[in-house]
Amino acid sequence: MTERRGIFHTLFILCQIHRKWYIIVLDHWMDYYGLYFSYNCI
Repeated sequence: MTERRGIFHTLFILCQIHRKWYIIVLDHWMDYYGLYFSYNCI
């Protein structure tokens, strides 16, 4: 669970820096957590 949190935390940082790149990640990670962070990003 710690590893998952680390991954999502990293994606959240990348989201803040590279929002367009994060959208590409969502195409591959279309799940609840991905959508949750995408809304926080926007």
